[in-house]
Amino acid sequence: MTMDRFAEDRIRSWLLSIAPDRVPDHVLPATFDRTRRLPQISRRRRWASVSMRSVPIVFATGALAVVVVVVSGILGSVGDQAGGADRTLGVQFGNTAQISGQWTSSPDVAFSVQFASPEDDNLYWRAAVYDDFDQTAWRQSVTAGFDVAPGDDVLSNTADAITEAGRRPVTFTVFPGEFRGSTILSPQALSQVDTTVRVSYLDEARFVANVDRSGDGPYTVTALVRESGDDEASGITSNKLRAAGTSYPTEITRQYLQVPEGAIPEGGAADQLLADVLAVTPDPDNPYDVASTMVDYLQSSTNFTYDTDIRSLPCEALSTVECFAQFRHGYCQQYTTTMAILLRQQGIPARFVAGFLPGTRDARLNETVRVSAAHAWVEVYFPGYGWVEFDPTGGGIAATAPLPTGEPVP
Repeated sequence: MTMDRFAEDRIRSWLLSIAPDRVPDHVLPATFDRTRRLPQISRRRRWASVSMRSVPIVFATGALAVVVVVVSGILGSVGDQAGGADRTLGVQFGNTAQISGQWTSSPDVAFSVQFASPEDDNLYWRAAVYDDFDQTAWRQSVTAGFDVAPGDDVLSNTADAITEAGRRPVTFTVFPGEFRGSTILSPQALSQVDTTVRVSYLDEARFVANVDRSGDGPYTVTALVRESGDDEASGITSNKLRAAGTSYPTEITRQYLQVPEGAIPEGGAADQLLADVLAVTPDPDNPYDVASTMVDYLQSSTNFTYDTDIRSLPCEALSTVECFAQFRHGYCQQYTTTMAILLRQQGIPARFVAGFLPGTRDARLNETVRVSAAHAWVEVYFPGYGWVEFDPTGGGIAATAPLPTGEPVP
């Protein structure tokens, strides 16, 4: 078998960049040689077979766990024994987001951004999207991938292609710091990248899971970001989303309404939590009202406590949703998972998104994002508008700006 050189370069550059003194050069050729002798797989599946998978580790951030990655069946974890625990040497988002019981924080710079023109909006930096929940982890059910040339429209051949009006282009350059992963970071809709990228997608409809590049230097992106403010002619408003309806495409309901058996036990704490949220929702049949009310309910310190160490909770036999609903302590992964699954239970398409919170911006042009800003949030699908981000995490962590109300839509 001939292993994809794109994947080999990706693995080699990542390992050598994070641990040049710990990964001797002679180890890599031997590792790749063993990989090439694995049983032959089809060209269509080759990319997915060498995609990076996350493994639970002890290091994490104050928001979303940052994972060391291994290539399944090829390499071991790259770490450094210090005080009896593995110290991570790199930041990655793999195709599994395992929900753990504790994190610590790091003030190191994950990456910095230089905008081409002054930027006023606070932007969430999306890295990866997860569709499949299995009680205590989220996974990407990646089907395949395709390459996009520099400057071409990244989303044009996917189900996430932008047709919505009211978007503006935002161009910026990302300078990697501790986040040395191959995943492209971008707010909202990624449009163009100045280097060849690989788009990994879910399902036959081609929902984007993540976009990766080879190499480890700076890269320039143009994203399509929704207009903000009170410009009702083009910008998004809460009343527009309230009027969006529930005529979901079949591929959306097939991919983003799955609730595994046992995630919300009948008569359990999560079941009661959903009932409590619906009881205070202005219109429990309206997806926007349910989503926005759920954000307020989960963020309230009266209802839930932001807690970065929940290892003492007896949740071994419970799903993440049931554990959080019962004990009401957790961090972004618990908040986000609970909201996404409860929305799905209510028939509202939702997905788990990983990336980074907005960073600190200097003179509207230069932004610094630290490892401690790694985060998870929810995206909810609205017909005619696509995916809209909602952040239910409490403790003052969430940084989403409220939508303007706008005029009622008939």
